[in-house]
Parts: sequence; C-alpha cells; structure tokens
Amino acid sequence: MSKTYIFILSTFITLMACTSSHDSKMYGELEKADSLLMKELPDSAYKELILIGQPTKNDRKCKAYHALLVTQARYLLYMSTDSCADIDYAIEYYKETEDKEKLARALHWKAGLLSEVGRYLEAIEAEKGAEANINENSNPMLCIRIYDKISWLNNKTGNHSLAKEYDFKALHLAEKLKNKERIANAYYNISYSYTGLEKVDSALYHIEK
Repeated sequence: MSKTYIFILSTFITLMACTSSHDSKMYGELEKADSLLMKELPDSAYKELILIGQPTKNDRKCKAYHALLVTQARYLLYMSTDSCADIDYAIEYYKETEDKEKLARALHWKAGLLSEVGRYLEAIEAEKGAEANINENSNPMLCIRIYDKISWLNNKTGNHSLAKEYDFKALHLAEKLKNKERIANAYYNISYSYTGLEKVDSALYHIEK
C-alpha cells in the first residue's frame, strides 16, 4: 500500500470524523432550540436558530430538523412565510424515518401555513396527516394543538359537528394534564362549535364552565 494512498485515506477518515462531530454538535444545538419551543418561548428559540445558522446541504437530518423548528418559531411569532418549501423538505425527510412525532409536527405547522392563505381543504388534509402520526404516547400538547386546528378548520368550512368532536378530544387531554389555560380554551372552542350548530343553550353552558 503506497504512502500516498495511506495519506489520502487517513485524510478522508479525519474529514468524515470532523463532519460527523460537527453534525452531532449542530443537532444538539437544534434540540436546545426545540426545548425552548416546548416551553412556549418561540422568540428565544428563533434567536437561537439564527445563531446556529443553516445546516450543510448534505446533512439531511439537521436540515429537516432546522426547517421544522424555523417554521414553527416563525408561525408562532406571526412572521410571514413565502412558501411551504422548507416544511415540505422536513415532511419528506420524516416520511423516510421512524420519527412519526416530528412528521406529525411538520404536517401540523404546514396546515397552519396553508390556513393562513385560505387553503382550508389542503390544511385539513395536512392536519389529518398529522393526526394519523400521533398515538397515546405522543406529546399531549402536540395532540391538543392538532385537535384544536382540526376543529378550527372544520368550523371554518362549516362542519361544526365534526369540529365539536375534536374540541372534546382536546378537552379530555387538557383535563388529564390539569392545564387550566387549555381547559378554558377547549370550553371556548366547544361553545363556538355549538354556536355554529345553532345550539345556543349548549353554547352558553360551555362558555360559562
């Protein structure tokens, strides 16, 4: 084996090790930003994401995670987004993996972007895709967000009965969490759905809960 070949091989191995280390470090930084989003601190999370910067093109794992987090942070901060290209990248990546929760998150935030521009039927399709990727072990706050959005979209498109079903699903989870804010929000949504159904007594009953 020639010295030149050994040198090239060792250089390649060193570069691969450095790249792997960098990717691992970036993923850890993205997880820290994600933890801020979980604490409902989108402003702090977005600042962290700006500091982290863009992943390399060939680092699909970090690129997908980054796209998911940036989309979520910008949406929660009411920042406009020109297209769904970034979140679509994340969706396609997570479809290839076993990470169903991140796929559900990506589909949920895509539904948010679609609903902002009035594409309600497409948003419902995306949100139903999100629902299909959650289960009893999923993050309950994510489930509540998905149920709330499905309810909102169905009320928007006149399907108040189905909206009400999802309101009660959100209420059930909120009560399990003993989250007073989410419980109050669920009762408001139930009242809104009953109003759409022209059941005034039921609407008043739940708004007063």
